Amino acid sequence: MNGTALQIGLVDDHAILRDGLKLVIEEADPPMCVVLEASSAHEALEKLEKTDLQVLLTDISMHGMDGLELARTVTIRQPKVRVIVLSMHDDAELVERAVAAGVRGYLLKDHAARDIVEAIVAVAQGDHWFRTGIPETLVNEFRYGPAKRSTGATQLTPRQLEILRLICDGLTEREIAEELGISHHTVHVHKNNIMQSLSLHSKVDLVKYAVQHKLVQM
Repeated sequence: MNGTALQIGLVDDHAILRDGLKLVIEEADPPMCVVLEASSAHEALEKLEKTDLQVLLTDISMHGMDGLELARTVTIRQPKVRVIVLSMHDDAELVERAVAAGVRGYLLKDHAARDIVEAIVAVAQGDHWFRTGIPETLVNEFRYGPAKRSTGATQLTPRQLEILRLICDGLTEREIAEELGISHHTVHVHKNNIMQSLSLHSKVDLVKYAVQHKLVQM
């Protein structure tokens, strides 16, 4: 990101919710800017034709075309735009449908502001963000297909592997941020995503995992 604000779109048929999300997003670190607002999926699709953005946040329940249908359409028409859906329901079947629609993140409306920012950063960098108990293997099945389902270190992005190796070198999050020219917050998000993907719970577990899987030489 390196100082360039992320371009974000918001779709919700309640103006007060859009205003609240916009406030959270535009006060975030790293910098983010809401460049598209829409009260319906159809309005969002019209505006997307004229707007460049990285991440689109949409309510899952809207009159007419809902958030999942919007996500599916955006994924086909504009695959560079990554979609996060907002829902009131932590329902496994609904989450599975969201993943199948191409959604990259699933946020509950009672998530904290920091979760919203973390989800946007992760999704903008090509990761998924799910805090609803959906197994990582299920996300990979929809993402790659059953024959290509990944496990272990192959779940990690090249950037995550790079950060994992620097963690094993003993660098702190701030030192890693300086080394890679990214924000401390971004490093922290990557570290959390690595631990979530690998079902690990501490820095010591990360180092042990990396050594056991020959990702680093000690």
